[in-house]
Amino acid sequence: MSRAHDCSHCALAKLCLPFSLDDASLETLSAKIKDQTSLKKRDILYKKGQTFSSLYAVKSGAFKASIYVKDQEIITHFFLPGEIIGFEGIHAKHYATTTIALNDSTVCEINFDDLKHLAQTNPLMQDHLFSLMSHDIAGAVYTHPHHEALSQLAAFLVQLSTRFQRRGLSATRFELPMTRQDIANHLGLALETVSRLMSKLQAQKIIKTELRLLTIISLEKLSALI
Repeated sequence: MSRAHDCSHCALAKLCLPFSLDDASLETLSAKIKDQTSLKKRDILYKKGQTFSSLYAVKSGAFKASIYVKDQEIITHFFLPGEIIGFEGIHAKHYATTTIALNDSTVCEINFDDLKHLAQTNPLMQDHLFSLMSHDIAGAVYTHPHHEALSQLAAFLVQLSTRFQRRGLSATRFELPMTRQDIANHLGLALETVSRLMSKLQAQKIIKTELRLLTIISLEKLSALI
């Protein structure tokens, strides 16, 4: 299901593409956004190999981007509200992952050619677009496979904390949109390892978990593990 969207009324505007636009440019961008589309949990936003045409701004919910190697899922990214999905497709002109809604979610779709034209005529927009692309690349740094497992998990949780805080939410108490299996598939660890390390962090009173609700008791101690 989809409906029209007005960027000027979006609470996530400062995190998303309209960040640097004046009223006239914002109106132009709003007109070029195809629609606000709703997806159910496990719905596919796009598939690996699909022709690249658009970027997607997450309005609500969360997504995971995955590839499969010998039937093993490898999750390359998680996306939260205010973040942009699809940069991976710019170079090769096709999407490099299959991206799926982790829960009921909504996205705003904008054609990349339209966005590129707008960026060429608006230097602030162009700078912000480059900044968003840089954040997308930097997001993969903490998943380096040679890092110690506990360090990887700690870095992942700290980065999630920062991302939630940017959205005006609590940095120390938030709902994890992904399962522990998803976290394991993202960090290249076994599910048992993730569960054991989460239990260890709880025993050390660094975090507390209640189902998917995560409370970071000591952000300082968690950061020190990275």
